[in-house]
Amino acid sequence: MALGIIWYLIHKNRDNFAKFEDRPIEWGFFALAMGTCLISVVATMVRWYLLVWAQEFPFKFRDALRLGFLGYMFNYVAPGSIGGDVVKAAMLVRQQKDRRLVAASTVILDRVLGLVSLMAVGAGASFFAPADIASRDIVNQVVWGGTLIGGGLLLVMLHPVLSHSKPVEWLTRIPKIGHGIADLQSAATLYQSRRMVILAGVLIGVLGQFGVISSFYFCARAISSVEQIPSYTTHILLIPIAELIGVLVPTPGGMGGLEGAVEESYRMSHFSPALGLMAALGYRLITIVIACIGGIYYAISRAEIREVLAEQEANKESAANVPVSAS
Repeated sequence: MALGIIWYLIHKNRDNFAKFEDRPIEWGFFALAMGTCLISVVATMVRWYLLVWAQEFPFKFRDALRLGFLGYMFNYVAPGSIGGDVVKAAMLVRQQKDRRLVAASTVILDRVLGLVSLMAVGAGASFFAPADIASRDIVNQVVWGGTLIGGGLLLVMLHPVLSHSKPVEWLTRIPKIGHGIADLQSAATLYQSRRMVILAGVLIGVLGQFGVISSFYFCARAISSVEQIPSYTTHILLIPIAELIGVLVPTPGGMGGLEGAVEESYRMSHFSPALGLMAALGYRLITIVIACIGGIYYAISRAEIREVLAEQEANKESAANVPVSAS
């Protein structure tokens, strides 16, 4: 399905591609795009490492790099852009002897911080981007709504009243699930005592998003002049929406959805959609190259990964075969 969407987008813009055939690629900008994207990917691994470290798990930064690159590669295996999160969580949980639910929740929190940072970057750009962007009000509502909702959830998580409230205490006494809820309660308490880790996670996410957006911009500059592409501030406002669509579209790595959204972003800003598609395809190529680093880690850790996936499958089968007593 992903390749079908890509083929459709290319076929739709085939006539406009001819306008850029004679222009040589500026490989310096493409190298900049590769570098900024790689730095941004590593930054997300630093953020996740801090979240795991804050929970006092035995976890080294090289483990964060290894699992992070593996997860990045597995984004191209499962539907959507969260397939790698499942693998990261499963392998981290396998390394921990206790509080496994908390270990898995660090991956979820890392994803939340990434999305909040993504929307915050777009919200900041709403003050500077050109006013003639089509559907500007809707774009502003999305980025500001996402920022406020995500930021509100983080504030709730970091407020001691929630984790020590009577409803939460009652939930911890429920048989079978109460122990896991109590672990999450203690995890929230740890984060409340280390709020700077969450703040650092948001700041790292913002810097990482600037890197990703810069990578898109440099890909566009590699194939066109600065006058032919939207301004940098326009990219900062619109690319976060495209990234969000890439997360939601159920294709490996969001393929097709991201490219189509970037194409539409260029149309909304009154520039060539074909150029936006080419920039997105250049960015896609860069992410695939970076995912190959995960392929190297996979070759090294193949046996361990197979065991993890087999354990997950066995757990699913055992859960499905649990007899349900008649009432």
